[in-house]
Amino acid sequence: MFKIVSGPRMNLLGLGAPYGSSGQYGPASAAADSAYPLTNAYDGKPSSPFKLAATTSGVYVTFPNNLIPNGDFEQGVVGWVAFNCTPTSDGSFVWKGAKSAKVVTSNASSSIYRRDVITQAGQWLQLRVAIKSDGTNAVQVYVHNLATDRYLQSDGSWASGGPAVSYTSATMAAVAPIAFQVEDLATVGTPTVGIEVVIAGSANGQTYYVDECLLVPGFNFVGVFGHGFQASTGLVVYASGADYWHSPVYGNTQLLGQDGNRALVRQSAHVIQDAMAYDPFPEVYLIPGGAWGTSPTPNVPWVGEMVVGQAVALTRNPDYPVAIEPRYPNVRYKSSGGAQWVMPRGAAPLRRVTVSFAYHNDAEYREGRDNLYGMSGGGAYPLILIPTETDPGEAIYGRVEDSTAFTRVGYGERRAEFIVEEEPGPWV
Repeated sequence: MFKIVSGPRMNLLGLGAPYGSSGQYGPASAAADSAYPLTNAYDGKPSSPFKLAATTSGVYVTFPNNLIPNGDFEQGVVGWVAFNCTPTSDGSFVWKGAKSAKVVTSNASSSIYRRDVITQAGQWLQLRVAIKSDGTNAVQVYVHNLATDRYLQSDGSWASGGPAVSYTSATMAAVAPIAFQVEDLATVGTPTVGIEVVIAGSANGQTYYVDECLLVPGFNFVGVFGHGFQASTGLVVYASGADYWHSPVYGNTQLLGQDGNRALVRQSAHVIQDAMAYDPFPEVYLIPGGAWGTSPTPNVPWVGEMVVGQAVALTRNPDYPVAIEPRYPNVRYKSSGGAQWVMPRGAAPLRRVTVSFAYHNDAEYREGRDNLYGMSGGGAYPLILIPTETDPGEAIYGRVEDSTAFTRVGYGERRAEFIVEEEPGPWV
């Protein structure tokens, strides 16, 4: 079986909106070599390495995982557009932090909204929001796909109209989160999807409050790519606790992974699961020993890329044989007498993966076309192959070649071949 992590949704690092009035992003532990600091955890090019300072200490990275700018309203109502109302920043009724938005309606269609939320086709998200109404009139939250003109429903489906949330109580409370999937590439026609979020009243003269309106991307994959990893390396993602918006508390709940005894091989440390995890401010720990303070690895890992994202299991697996071709890029010199001098240019071999598919229906064909080729932009975005059967324990970080032929070979059958070249590095 193959699983893939592809396209702009493959990595959540660097995509979230900062939290709070001054913003929070990416505080990392101090266990970094000063000559190789953690600066660009994700830039699509695993060539600028991060290096741990010692084998006995780990490194952690936190990042905001919410796509709605100023969704916590700690910057007042900046960025939210008013329609038939004048919203104000208020501290009387809040769910987290110090501020919420107060809205007094002037008619039944008054609302505040944002139309600048960017998601990806097929991305799994979770809607969270806290609301206080007046006990009589409903406050409604709409999530509008601007590409298809369809609206999110309370069960996570999409339809031509209607709100995802309707809340009437006069008590400030967080409504039950709604997990949903953005409509896929075949439906929207583009990898990037604009979303409009609308928070509306339902009566003239209604006063309501809203706080912590978030769209939280899910993740079921975490990986670091480089070299120097040992079988005792641990990789774990922690939840940020009850106060994740403004005062994250870590170390109690593991969302993904484990702290030690991972069977890691070659150039990656990664963990994958079937279920999506959702957290607005997760923390990724890379632990070089089997556990804190025990069994330190003899090597100090070098990290080229860190990925937290959404893996997809392909319903149509590739045909046999699946070729994984290791190769050592190197510098060669041959003397006039035929003697060779060879110097490898990297610490580990790069791999070239060739996979062929036979698609027996349109759904299988669209999956290959959209997820393997379309979402990766023909190599514009990196892609991770997880060949769970061919080479268990591996995750290959690379790019698909820029052209792929989809050939109809008979009635109801298409064939395609994909070639993925592993990205080099870090070569230090």
